[in-house]
Amino acid sequence: MFGLPKLLILSAIMSVAVFVFLPQATMAKNYATDQGNIYVGSNEVVNNTFMDFGGTVDIRGAINGDVIVGGGNVTISGSVSGDVLSAGGNIKITGPVGGNVRVAGGTVEIDSKVGKNINVLAGTFVLGDKSEVGGNVLFGAGTANLSGKISGYVDGNSGNIDLAGEFNQDVNVTIDKNGQLVLSPNAMVKTNLKFSAAEESQLVKEGGVVQGQTTFNTITRQTQTAQKHWSGYFFWKLVSLFGILVVGLVLVSLHRKGVEKVVHQLINKPWSNLGWGVVYSIITPIILILLAATIIGIPLLLIGFAVYAILLYIGKIFVGLALGQILIGKIAKMSGKNKPVKKGKEASLIWPMILGLVVIVILISIPIIGWIIKLLVLWLGLGAIIESMKKSKATAAVA
Repeated sequence: MFGLPKLLILSAIMSVAVFVFLPQATMAKNYATDQGNIYVGSNEVVNNTFMDFGGTVDIRGAINGDVIVGGGNVTISGSVSGDVLSAGGNIKITGPVGGNVRVAGGTVEIDSKVGKNINVLAGTFVLGDKSEVGGNVLFGAGTANLSGKISGYVDGNSGNIDLAGEFNQDVNVTIDKNGQLVLSPNAMVKTNLKFSAAEESQLVKEGGVVQGQTTFNTITRQTQTAQKHWSGYFFWKLVSLFGILVVGLVLVSLHRKGVEKVVHQLINKPWSNLGWGVVYSIITPIILILLAATIIGIPLLLIGFAVYAILLYIGKIFVGLALGQILIGKIAKMSGKNKPVKKGKEASLIWPMILGLVVIVILISIPIIGWIIKLLVLWLGLGAIIESMKKSKATAAVA
């Protein structure tokens, strides 16, 4: 579905884009409701970067900065002066965006003015009739429908693509073996159209105009299979990153002190935590399997494995937070900006967590050594959580 070189570029842009926001971003006011949803009213104005995660994110007010959000359903109908970075099940942007739009979701719909570039990874991607894009459009999608006006070039891959807008620069797209590239009656490609597919007949002309040259490039089944593999891999890497960020934010908001204890345990005794993590990862499954020897122990087996799996998953969050704090501390020290936190004010855990988790995701994606790093992260997290819990119980017993 998506060519490897283009996918690497797009994934890198969207994953590492978080670092671009680190210097100037701060956590925005909390607009979350009791149901875990985020709402910014049409009369509200946020004069800063807005970052939040929830089941539903609905931004109707003006954001004078960047927007970094994730959720099951994300709707942005208010104006955004900066960039939009988002991941979710359904993403809909109808408000004007002054900067770039970089999003990943099941369904992505953009129907507004975008000042710079659009980068999209989606199951379905729709660029509406009202859209005006000042820069380029780079996408990978199962289905893509492109309307509106695009000033820059278009480069993308999809199962099916419908071109129905005005394209002022070259359009370069790749179609799946069973898909179609449709030039709708309203389509106007003012320069060249380049498309790659298994057969030239996959280009369907319904009245659209190409003022430049139309160039066809044949791709083989093997090439398409490789493209689909890599596109799926990077797409889910990106989605999993946002997913674990959401879980991390929930943990921090619900039990900050507990999170800080585990992180403190990780930073101060990394080798001890690693060793205990190895031990717990071996003996826990053995104990749980022994429970299955009796009918009474089967429910405990199921509950135990569920808890064990949860601990392994959230362990990455604590390791990421610890790594992020260490990295930010070193960066601040090198830059001479290592200022102490003011009395009565808590240091933010959000940015260290984002930085650390992004670094971990990148490291575990490295061929050959990635699985080793993943094991180390799992062991460190598991060991730190259980050792921290043991210390808390010991302290409570003494008290």
